[in-house]
Amino acid sequence: MYHKTRGIVLHSIKYSETSVIAKIYTEKLGLQSYIIKGVRNSKSKSKAAMLQPLTLLELEVSHRENKSLQFIKEFRREFVFQSIPFDTFKSTIAVFLLEVISKSIREQEPNIEMFEFIYESLCALDKTEKLNPDFHLSFLIHFSRYLGFAPRKNFSEQNCFFEMSEGVFVHE
Repeated sequence: MYHKTRGIVLHSIKYSETSVIAKIYTEKLGLQSYIIKGVRNSKSKSKAAMLQPLTLLELEVSHRENKSLQFIKEFRREFVFQSIPFDTFKSTIAVFLLEVISKSIREQEPNIEMFEFIYESLCALDKTEKLNPDFHLSFLIHFSRYLGFAPRKNFSEQNCFFEMSEGVFVHE
């Protein structure tokens, strides 16, 4: 069965002479591994360079339950980064975000809210001209909510110390 979905490339490796295996976090299918045949062929319309980490894609994929390796019928870039590849500070943050996302997401079930958050965060990182130096920390705090362990919002003058084991602010 074919599905149209958006995806964020997390990792790709060469497979055979002309193919690539890519791990992609998709909006509708969650984290999936895909084989893309013929993409490294010189005559191919779609190029392997479009499968670099953090590339935002629009995909048409074949999805079969109980299969660990799916197939991509067609893909194209949905958003082209304008500043991340050329700004050292932004690209460093992007690599950090890639590592956090890759190590944190293990589910093959879709989580549309988390996908939207990651997608919009990457677009915001690229579009902003004056970047907040704490962008990555803000991302981590908001991302923790989607992973299920966000700190409680109980900060006050009395509760001003963060207790890491419980995820709450305490008075001493």
